[in-house]
Amino acid sequence: MPADWSRDAPDLMIALDRTGIPLALQIQEQLRVAIREGRLLAGERLPSTRRLADHLGVSRGTVVEVYEQLVAEGYVDSAVGSGTRVARLPGVERRDRTEAPPAEAARPKFEIDFE
Repeated sequence: MPADWSRDAPDLMIALDRTGIPLALQIQEQLRVAIREGRLLAGERLPSTRRLADHLGVSRGTVVEVYEQLVAEGYVDSAVGSGTRVARLPGVERRDRTEAPPAEAARPKFEIDFE
């Protein structure tokens, strides 16, 4: 990541294939998957269009198009002055990254009786 990457921005792992599918479609799909899988959490701020475009080596217009499409689909929310953030999606578990896993996940899945 560039040194000036925002502290609030998640570490986006987006891989682009510049020989096939349009770049905007690739970025959209990878962000959708990251949101659905919970790698990007509700309320998490995405990089500005300029920073993401610079990071990916694409035009700012491409990233603007991506964000606009994701807003239209309900994956992200955008407001002037507060940036673009991941929206809350029904059915997608959202846990704060600093939160401990649920107690059930920490318990062993089996018990052993040595008597």
